[in-house]
Amino acid sequence: METTPPTLDTTILQGLDRDQIRNLLGACEVQAMQPGQVLIEQGSHGRYLYFLASGKLRVFVTEQDGDTRDLAELTAPAVVGEMEFLTGQTRIANVVALETAQAYELPFSRLHALVEAGDASCLRVMFNIAHVLAVRLSSTVGMLEELAESHERRAELDELRRKLFSDWSI
Repeated sequence: METTPPTLDTTILQGLDRDQIRNLLGACEVQAMQPGQVLIEQGSHGRYLYFLASGKLRVFVTEQDGDTRDLAELTAPAVVGEMEFLTGQTRIANVVALETAQAYELPFSRLHALVEAGDASCLRVMFNIAHVLAVRLSSTVGMLEELAESHERRAELDELRRKLFSDWSI
């Protein structure tokens, strides 16, 4: 029986048709979450991308003193975990379900296997992720520029900007 993929109208899936989305979601594990359930824990390792199909998530960081700072509230359809998915670095934030939610968990290894098998739609997904991250970086640089205009630590901000644009040795 043919199943219809859930409506996941996100930038990450832009340019994919229904069959390509169905194929991609077929490589995923479904994560059903209850309110308060942790999807991503700050400081943990994991190369997973999550497509939020239903529900709402809270994204926040826990400071060293134990206080928390909210970063975002995501409502389906949304994507979370894209930075660590690409870099393999530790998770920089916590993600917790605010209500009953369902997400599709895509391991990096499965996306890589699809690419190796010649699935061009996965290259589109990677391009879309890179585009989203580039737009975020551009926005961050703009905010740094505004801060530098009136900030006494301009030299430090200039050094950060230099590293953002010249360090390709990562």
